[in-house]
Amino acid sequence: MWGLAILAAMAMAGLFLMLAFVALIFKIVISLIVLPFRLLFWLPMLLVKVVLGVIGAVLLGAGLAVGGVLLAVGIIVAVVIPLLPLLIVGGLIWMIYRAARPVPAVGH
Repeated sequence: MWGLAILAAMAMAGLFLMLAFVALIFKIVISLIVLPFRLLFWLPMLLVKVVLGVIGAVLLGAGLAVGGVLLAVGIIVAVVIPLLPLLIVGGLIWMIYRAARPVPAVGH
């Protein structure tokens, strides 16, 4: 009894294996038939992607340059703002010193 079940299982496995093999061959044949059309679609898309990639790289470089300048300005501002009271006091002392000095005579 078990021998018949094993034989039926082996027959079903063989049938499924043959169907899988036929499906694989069918897929390969269809892929080879469609390949020229896929290449015709793929090549212009490759050109578009290359052009957009170059444009993107240029824009990325410009964006990084602008970002770097803005970062440098931000750092300078962040350093100068806390120093403003010292700069104002130093400027006032310099103005008082300049006002107290006599005007130099023009050399003859």
